[in-house]
Amino acid sequence: MKWKKGFHFSITSLIVSVVCLTGCSPGSDSGQAAQTDEAAGTTAKPAAGPVKVEAFVNAGSVKMPQPDQDIIKKGLNSKLGLDLKLNVLMGSADEYNNQLNVRMATSDFPDLFNITSRTLLKDYAEKGILLDLTPYLDQLKDYVQYAGKDVVDAGQVNGKQYGIVKPQAANQISFWIRKDWLDKLGMKAPATLNEFYEVSKAFVEKDPDGNGKNDTYALTGNGIGTFSPLFGAYGVLQPGTMMIKDDRMVSTYHDPAMKEALAYIKKLTDAKLVDPEFMTNKVPDVQQKLFQGQYGIAFIHWPAMVKDDVIGQWQKINPKAEWVQLNPPQGPGGAYNNAENVISAGGIFGLPKSLEKQPDKLKKVLEMVNYTATKDGSRLVWYGEEGKHYNLVNDKVVPTELMDKEGGYFSVYQFVGSNNEYLKTKFAKLENYINFSIKVPKLKSYNSVIVYPSSLNTADAARYADEEIIKFIYGKASLDKYGDFLKTLETTYQYKAIMQEAEKQLKEQKFLK
Repeated sequence: MKWKKGFHFSITSLIVSVVCLTGCSPGSDSGQAAQTDEAAGTTAKPAAGPVKVEAFVNAGSVKMPQPDQDIIKKGLNSKLGLDLKLNVLMGSADEYNNQLNVRMATSDFPDLFNITSRTLLKDYAEKGILLDLTPYLDQLKDYVQYAGKDVVDAGQVNGKQYGIVKPQAANQISFWIRKDWLDKLGMKAPATLNEFYEVSKAFVEKDPDGNGKNDTYALTGNGIGTFSPLFGAYGVLQPGTMMIKDDRMVSTYHDPAMKEALAYIKKLTDAKLVDPEFMTNKVPDVQQKLFQGQYGIAFIHWPAMVKDDVIGQWQKINPKAEWVQLNPPQGPGGAYNNAENVISAGGIFGLPKSLEKQPDKLKKVLEMVNYTATKDGSRLVWYGEEGKHYNLVNDKVVPTELMDKEGGYFSVYQFVGSNNEYLKTKFAKLENYINFSIKVPKLKSYNSVIVYPSSLNTADAARYADEEIIKFIYGKASLDKYGDFLKTLETTYQYKAIMQEAEKQLKEQKFLK
């Protein structure tokens, strides 16, 4: 899994400035009442009844039940004495960050919220937005034991614990292809870059659905990750990744193989084989295009393709469609699917510093997080309600049909993550798809262990680079000018300093000599 890009430094500064102003003003929820109690020498009274807690979660694409049908929320509320409000944003990390930014700028802090990168974790911590969890780790013992030291330590900034980090989830993404289209055209699954191009071209030009219309296309996805296995065929990860090759740190922008990979992708776009909306697509957009029979290849997660409720959607529209996973094509740099973090740390949650003024609520938030790492708590947020969504046979979870039908949203409550046991239990019928995604060859990314200082504006650099990469892919900028792009990136956008900082940190962490 690759870490997402962070905020612009000036945005974080604005948040902190407004937080400081509003946090000290009369009527502020984040401190005034607590300060008055302290000044009077009194102790806050324990909360009467359930404690209201709000979690703000970025879930990408998930269908939430009506609040009164949310069995997981009911279970947590009943067990822990909560009145839990879960706000789920179904969109990109940038959309989530924008909404979180607005809330922070008005001191409207959720009690628990996703942090989409370690760079943001560092910025928030250093600007006083996050609660230092170090004194509270004894209340998170089950989480610490479950996650392990390396994962827990990934939530530290300057030696203090600010983030609750999930273990990295197993890879779920790969190319998928319409096998029935291949069969119709008498073609085999593409195993090389040349075959991938020929199959893609045939999907566009040879009427694979047999309806006599020129209405089929080849490759779709969402974002630059659409091309991950094509970059992998040249031995590189997608643009903006730090790798180690031959005991040297290499920025994928600067790897000579990147220019070759972009030339191949441009060949696909020149032939109009790629969805022109791939950069703006969200997962539901990709699903809709696939299920309606428009596209025959996609880089997408298996849950978005073969969970029971999903299969029902596309079989209703295209009952003869047959989707299968596709190995990454072989190229001059090998055959690699996507990135794998060098440490097994995944998503991050944080708590606002303002919670230290609300000890009853803080205790409940910590209790909720820790509970999801216990045996009983993990069973609830992984599998649902015993006797309804699963049964226990010799202390082993056996799913019922309702788990498939009603359990699609359970993951939003997995505040400390899940593991392969969960996947293979909850989706026992899909074990072959799970194993394929886990075993497919990957390249190591070192982005997850690098935390850039705020003085280096990595967000602006990434934004500029993304724009230029798209120009190269669509021929709006000649690849002959790729060297000029690198010079601008290194100077105007400080990428030379960014690479130096990355190399320095990799040496400090003993990844490099």
